[in-house]
Amino acid sequence: MTEPVYYKGDELRRRQLAVGTTLEELETLLHPMVEDASEAIGSMGDDTPLAVLSPRYRGLSHYFRQMFSQVTNPPIDSLREAGVMSLATRLGNLGNILDQSAEQCDMLQLPSLC
Repeated sequence: MTEPVYYKGDELRRRQLAVGTTLEELETLLHPMVEDASEAIGSMGDDTPLAVLSPRYRGLSHYFRQMFSQVTNPPIDSLREAGVMSLATRLGNLGNILDQSAEQCDMLQLPSLC
């Protein structure tokens, strides 16, 4: 069995920055877990600007974590799900959604395979 590795000071901060850990994440998520042994309470979703619009660097790991989960009440069961939900994907430029023109019809719709 190997000994756990503990990092301190600048080395710890350098490693936190390398994986995109922010001070906000430490205070909001980790602090309650350490201090009170309770679940961390955070916001639902990601309210930060898109990486291409942000003046701050966002690490690659930000694109591979779950940003949002939706809970329905009551839960939608698998038998009725296909009748009320669609996983079809539309490709094309929708443009102004209030405009009714022929250009709005230039879309490719890919059906769901589920």
